[in-house]
Amino acid sequence: MLDSSVTWLTPAVAAIAAACASTATTVQEAPRVHDVYAGYLDHAALGARLTSLAAESDRASVATYGTSGAGRALWCLTLAGDQARAGERPALLLTAGLDGRHAVGTEVAVRIAERLVREHAALLDHVTVYVLPLANPDGAMHNRGALNRGHVGTLRPLDRDRDGLLDEDAPRDLDGDGALLGLRLVPGLEHTPTHVVDATDPRLLRPADAKSGEVATHVLLAEALDQDGDGAFGEDGDDGVDLDRNFMHLWPEHGVGAGPHQLSEAESHALATFVLEHRNIGFALTYGRHDSLVNPLPSDGVDINREVVTGIDKGDAELYAELSKLFRETTGQTRAPKVDLAGSFHAWLYAQRGVIGGATVVWGRPEPVAPEATEATEAPGEGESADAAREGEAEAAVEVAVDAAQDAPPEQAAEPVPEAPAPEPRGGPAADEERAWLTYSDSVGGVGFVPWRPFEHPTLGTVEIGGWVPGFTANPPASELDALAEKQLAFALALLERRADVVVHGPQVARLADGLYEVRLALVNAGRLPTTTAMGARARPVLPTVVRLGVAPENVLAGAIVEQVWRLAPGARHDQVWTLRVPAGTPIEIALLDDRLGDRSIRFTADESTTPTIAPRAKELR
Repeated sequence: MLDSSVTWLTPAVAAIAAACASTATTVQEAPRVHDVYAGYLDHAALGARLTSLAAESDRASVATYGTSGAGRALWCLTLAGDQARAGERPALLLTAGLDGRHAVGTEVAVRIAERLVREHAALLDHVTVYVLPLANPDGAMHNRGALNRGHVGTLRPLDRDRDGLLDEDAPRDLDGDGALLGLRLVPGLEHTPTHVVDATDPRLLRPADAKSGEVATHVLLAEALDQDGDGAFGEDGDDGVDLDRNFMHLWPEHGVGAGPHQLSEAESHALATFVLEHRNIGFALTYGRHDSLVNPLPSDGVDINREVVTGIDKGDAELYAELSKLFRETTGQTRAPKVDLAGSFHAWLYAQRGVIGGATVVWGRPEPVAPEATEATEAPGEGESADAAREGEAEAAVEVAVDAAQDAPPEQAAEPVPEAPAPEPRGGPAADEERAWLTYSDSVGGVGFVPWRPFEHPTLGTVEIGGWVPGFTANPPASELDALAEKQLAFALALLERRADVVVHGPQVARLADGLYEVRLALVNAGRLPTTTAMGARARPVLPTVVRLGVAPENVLAGAIVEQVWRLAPGARHDQVWTLRVPAGTPIEIALLDDRLGDRSIRFTADESTTPTIAPRAKELR
């Protein structure tokens, strides 16, 4: 906040700053808003819960993969049957908490980890699961305690209005209700109206639809003061850098919250480094404000260069349609918002790492709670008298109505009063969704929306403060977290059960002549998912499956010593044939190298048989 004693302030700005400062002692207290995060873990409690799980089972270990900008631990929980060899198994990455408001993702990620260890331990002998439950602890904790700020990003100070000052004009809790809400008013000369009051529900304010002839009447501002006297309110707040706009894919260079450069934040840099260092990550689910599973991303968009996809590759359209169907079936979730994915973590995982998976908001808008039907109750022994009283009241009402009709002029008695037509909902899908959320909020006691109430603003005069409680539409009541975790776990298990499984057929050795052999080998994907995405095979961000023959080049008459297999679709087959000139009984080794599926080494010997034979069972060294 600016100090009116600063010498470079103009008299006008100094007066505004002094007026703003005076509000510290004249706050018009309002009732405290609903605590969206009641029953949720804070950073310390999260660490204790992860540590407890690691102490409970040798299949879980907890470590840090970095620290936040404010020095908080960035935790990683590794789930594996053999912790020493966790990096040699196909891995699923669960990431949550990039958006400081989205606490439900953290809660669900922790519960999934606990259920995997306690109920699905056998699976961890075959796969590894990395859980990064709170990627933005600073932002999350900034929303807890005395003030729910609706904070999204990190705590990096930014000069959003480019006036040489950092975070000098942040929103403020003017009425002391514990949340940063909205401020609406009918503007004078200082502001241009942009919104109209919704005709179907006057609590809602939406952008005016000029195409249909609507004329804006109101302006909607942040709950704030114009502390720097530039005519804007709360425009240079402490929002920090949005981690889900700070990654490389389609990075919105000049977008709000994108950061000064890609991976500018300690949190995003640590997250990207973790992914690059754990090359066995082939699957990923990100719990946050984005969705790509209820609504699969389009497969027909490219950027201005016609090279970079803005959704998914055409070759992955069928795959992601199947994943969406599976997600809907296992979670029951059919509703999710559509949010711009530019710079998001999950988009980077897909487009620049070739990882299979997606993003989900975990919890969508529920249907309103229907009021329970209640039966009228009667006091013992009073039923008959109550019935008689009601009958008497009804008869009296009929008599009054008849008398009124007889006394009224004929035209008044004959013409019924017409009902006013219900206002037609306007504003498009966004307004419809907001109305639906308001209906849901009303059905649970109105805790999600604060009714507009008058407030005497030090510079604007009489305004109204109210609106949505930050985080209400993202986080369910804590009582629903266990059920949500079960549904998300069901999808994660279904995803892992369908993982690629490259089966080796052979080697088959045939003697062609003395010291001359033909060796055949086939790789078949017996799983229900590809070894990588079509995008991964096209962009080649990670190494392919490598088939490497351990024979001196001069002894290989035909066939590649090193072969790269970039992608195997479900059921697909890759055949390898070599012609070798080696003495009978020569030991031969074929190495299968795959960062995501694990390395294998197959050993056998050249056979003197004149007919094709299957060599003794391949010895796989993992």
